[in-house]
Amino acid sequence: MKCFAARWTTAQGRTARCSSATVSASQMLTRWCTTPASSANACSRRSVPALPSSRMATDWPAARSRRTTAMPRKPAPPVTSTGEPATVTGRAVLARPGPMPGRIDGHAFVRTMSSEVAAVIRVLVDGRIDAPDGIGRYTRCTVAALRSAGRVRLDVLAPTGTPRYGSAEADELLDAARRFDADVIHLFDYRIPWPDPGIPLVVTVHDVVRLLDPGLCYSDQAFAARFGAADLAALRRAVAELRALTPPAPAARTRPASAHEEYYGLMMAHLAATAARIVVPTETVAGQFRASVRADAPLRVSSWGSDHLLAAPAPPDGAVPPLHGFVLYVGLARAHKRIGAVLDAYARTTSRRRGVPLVLVGGDFAPGGTGTGADQVAEHPVGTEAVLLGAVEDGALQALYRRAGAVVSLSASEGFGFPPMEALAAGAPVVAADIPTYRELLGAAARLVDPDDVEATARAIDESLAAGPPPAAAGVAPRSWATHGRTLVELYREAVQERAR
Repeated sequence: MKCFAARWTTAQGRTARCSSATVSASQMLTRWCTTPASSANACSRRSVPALPSSRMATDWPAARSRRTTAMPRKPAPPVTSTGEPATVTGRAVLARPGPMPGRIDGHAFVRTMSSEVAAVIRVLVDGRIDAPDGIGRYTRCTVAALRSAGRVRLDVLAPTGTPRYGSAEADELLDAARRFDADVIHLFDYRIPWPDPGIPLVVTVHDVVRLLDPGLCYSDQAFAARFGAADLAALRRAVAELRALTPPAPAARTRPASAHEEYYGLMMAHLAATAARIVVPTETVAGQFRASVRADAPLRVSSWGSDHLLAAPAPPDGAVPPLHGFVLYVGLARAHKRIGAVLDAYARTTSRRRGVPLVLVGGDFAPGGTGTGADQVAEHPVGTEAVLLGAVEDGALQALYRRAGAVVSLSASEGFGFPPMEALAAGAPVVAADIPTYRELLGAAARLVDPDDVEATARAIDESLAAGPPPAAAGVAPRSWATHGRTLVELYREAVQERAR
């Protein structure tokens, strides 16, 4: 497993730093990214070591009930194995907290922590989603923002490989909460433990798209093909348990077509009834949640950031094709992204007839690859004219945005939409679907179109290539991850204080 910009301190006092060294999951506990959050590329994708998953014998409800208050006490200074106070340095890697023995596979570790930890809340973040998609981006950038915000002791449950959707995923999270003596858990997706775990939960909900369009849920066959028959069986067991806890969300279909669809409707209702706070990126998603899940849910709107690429390092020579003024699509090839509409509109542009290429970036568009995205492109009449780059590093992505003549996003629905927001922050012209989220976030700074009107979309692409961004784009500032991080710290404090009452 790779670790990037990570530091750890052994009981012998040696501090190591690795930029590309390979370490085992059992050799390190991490606070994810340990370099200062202001450093370049602080929330770029990186591999991180997993936490041990061994179960503790501590009785969690009893242990928490022994506290007279949910507010944390000031921790004792960290000490080395010799009993001497350890040096307090910035935001360094954690060793193991509190009552846990400080050994992992025979290696003793020392916690080093920030100097501002006099009265902090202990937060466990579920960072197990580290995929090259929007939720993965949110995970990495939010952890970096929280580290910069301070006022919390932040522990991150890194990716472990535990199957999703079953009880094992929930058990692993609660085991980590016991291990780190957390005051609050922050989950970065809608799947939360059941029943109520007895600790405040803050849950990030990116969208409710599968309630609005149940066809986006996995069929049983598709779920088994992606995750395996054993995981499908675990999903069905989870559904049976959730049925006993809650009715489905009001917008869920009475006869779901698959176990995944039923799970989604039940889990959304469960989190609405259980979470202390629910964080959503837009007023659009907040309104959809209230209408389709629960009107009185404890929602807070806090925009995701779009400034994460601004400090990305320049890409190495050869990482970006020597192209300028092209049409750019960034993202995956999921059904609601409407890749077919992008290809159809590009095919009708006059720019294409002048030789302007279409460049596609994302894991589904690997050069010479196969799969949903690559196959869609190959089967389209203009597929041979497209340039497939696959996934790229942040520096290369920022360079592509700055060189693009038009960035196109024709999604049927979005909760936020990183690519058009990243493009806007980079000064690129944006052509986007006229959907509620994009009207809220982009407004007059982008050219909004009806994706079903191929000719109008093609004209908007040609206009962007010829004229650049609309005038309104000049006054739009990138949205700040730092602001989002500070909002989350406030929500953690609210959740802990509310549980204490």
